[in-house]
Amino acid sequence: MTKRRWWMMGVVGWLLATAAPGQRINTLSGRLDAVGGADDNPVVSGLRIAELADDYVFTWGLYPHLEFHSRGGHSDVTLYYSFGLNRVDTELDLDSESHETGFEWQLRGERLSLTLNERFRRSPDFTTFNLFQGIVFTPEGMFFDYDTIALRRNSDENTASLELEYKIGGRSYWRWGGGHSLRRYEQDPRFARRLAEQDQLRAYTGYRRDLTDRTSFRTDYQFSHYNFRENTYPDARSHDVVIGFDHDFTPTVRLSLSAGPSYVEQIGTDVSFWGYTAGVAVSKYWEREFIDVYYRRSNSTSIGVGSLSKTHRLGFGFSKLFSPRFSTNFGLSLYETERIFDNPIDLRGLQSSLVFQFLLSRHVALNLGASYLSQEEDSDFPELNLVGLNDLDRRRAWVSLRFDLPDFWRF
Repeated sequence: MTKRRWWMMGVVGWLLATAAPGQRINTLSGRLDAVGGADDNPVVSGLRIAELADDYVFTWGLYPHLEFHSRGGHSDVTLYYSFGLNRVDTELDLDSESHETGFEWQLRGERLSLTLNERFRRSPDFTTFNLFQGIVFTPEGMFFDYDTIALRRNSDENTASLELEYKIGGRSYWRWGGGHSLRRYEQDPRFARRLAEQDQLRAYTGYRRDLTDRTSFRTDYQFSHYNFRENTYPDARSHDVVIGFDHDFTPTVRLSLSAGPSYVEQIGTDVSFWGYTAGVAVSKYWEREFIDVYYRRSNSTSIGVGSLSKTHRLGFGFSKLFSPRFSTNFGLSLYETERIFDNPIDLRGLQSSLVFQFLLSRHVALNLGASYLSQEEDSDFPELNLVGLNDLDRRRAWVSLRFDLPDFWRF
């Protein structure tokens, strides 16, 4: 993390926090996760290192998180920083450090609302970074649907987005938004043409109409531009029109449907094609329980491996509070990617995790967790003879203590 980035984050956060007049409530929160566990594949790649003789190795780590929140009459500002220190009990150089920092600014008016987001992440293993912070339902990024893991190579990701929503009358809304995202990798000749450094630019506009208190209709248009650095792959553009429908069967049960045409073109060539996007999601909330099931299909997605792919993802999430001191969280995601244009890589796999939490006191919790990741690659690299480089089979179990201090400082 450079000093320039820290200064920029601090200055922007201060300006946003003081932009709206009126009295504000400022809070500072913190937590620390101390983790220890066993891992059968800490190198996380098809190039499994032969010197790793043990079936399982011991790992431990510290994951502190600090968050500042400022709330006023018409705006909210959140700034945060997370750090991950991961150590592996082996003679191989598999230790790592991870960083994440960002902010969110929300401005609320009678008819107009504005949301600004910025997030920077650096890690060789974003999945571990999330899990050991207790994030079972991994949030989907604005641009990258997959967190690429490749032989402990650090990757950087920075995403910024802006959305403006205007209320028309009593039940209609217009949305405009856009953003920029980039991904960079440590250089390694074994991953040439596989881990493609890239920039993405997106812009969208949409309309939503609340037909009743429980039913709404929406339509969106989105433009995406994909730029692959150093001419790794030709740049590309996509145009997507999506029509959506949301309905609340009860105050706690929601159905969401979406579908629409998609056109993708490779810049500098005559190659292009039509396709479609689609999605369905069902969620159910109880007082102490939550279930979410979804399927999403994209006509063109950058997954951080190769260039562009058609993608399919099926997910299931479950959370239940059995008692005031005992809860569980489970997440499962199945995915498949299909290469388009000159992308030589297809992937399919699953990610799953289960965490039990026992609240020991007001500020201390014990977590018991397990996860399984499996991935298969189908690639076309005959000149490199590196088929299966992104194959993955990984099992982990861990125990962690969480020390949580919510709102420990108010001013």
